[in-house]
This record gives sequence, C-alpha cells and structure tokens, in this order.
Amino acid sequence: MLPCELELEQIVSMVWTTMFGIDAECVAPSAGQAAEPSLSASVSITGAFEGQVQLSCPVSLAQELASTVYGQRGASLGMELVADLVGELSNIVAGNLQALLPEGCHVGLPQVCDGADAEPAGGEGRLVSRAAFRSGDHVFAVRLLKTAGLALETSR
Repeated sequence: MLPCELELEQIVSMVWTTMFGIDAECVAPSAGQAAEPSLSASVSITGAFEGQVQLSCPVSLAQELASTVYGQRGASLGMELVADLVGELSNIVAGNLQALLPEGCHVGLPQVCDGADAEPAGGEGRLVSRAAFRSGDHVFAVRLLKTAGLALETSR
C-alpha cells in the first residue's frame, strides 16, 4: 500500500512543527498560490517503489524558514542556504514517507531548482498523493509521484 493524502499531510505537519515551531495548515491544492518566484526540490525513491517526493514553495517562505534555521537575515542569508533548506525539507519528508513504502526502498539526494525550471528533473509520473499547506501568508505543496511500475494502490 502507498501513502495517502492524510499520511502525507501528517508527515509534513510534523516536520513543520518540529523544525520551525509553526503550523502548516492543510488547504485546497490551488488555494492562495500566487505567481511569485518559487523553489522546488525533488528526492528520488528507488527500489521496491520507483518515484519521487517533490516540494514546491515560494522563495519568500523558503527565506523565512532559512532565517529561522540559520539565524541569519537579509543579505547574509544567501540563496544557496535557502535552496539547501528546501532540499533538506524534501529529504526529511521523503525519509519519513519511506517508512510507509514497501520494504527495500532507498531515498536519493535532493535536487533543487528555481521556478524558472518549473519542476526538478524527472518530474513526470503518476500522482500517488499530494497536499497543499499554508504557512503564515504562504502556500506550499508536496507531492509523491510513482515514476515506474504497476498500478497505484494507496492506503485509506
């Protein structure tokens, strides 16, 4: 069985609360997504399940979160640190999802791209689960895709 939206929502909410001490409120997938610059990260999962976890968020949210984690603000907080944080968040979510996937899955390293690239490489696949969240004034999204293999069977 593959993780459903509820399980994805629980994992992301737990990560947000643990890392940042703030809530990530579940919202409709298209709620409040403005056309602002964004960062996306993708983590491949291989083995018994072939797929990837994708996290996309506005750059402004990523900067706020990076400021919290690194204790830096403004010009001292370079985009490299901001991108690293988005990659690490996707990696943490993927690691937690791994426990819900078939045994024998391996989590790869995150790949991060900016909004100009739309999605990280390998962004094609069947949607297994997705969730959108509001964190402060920002909306971000997380998706689990299956990129190879048999039909989908999600837990409910």
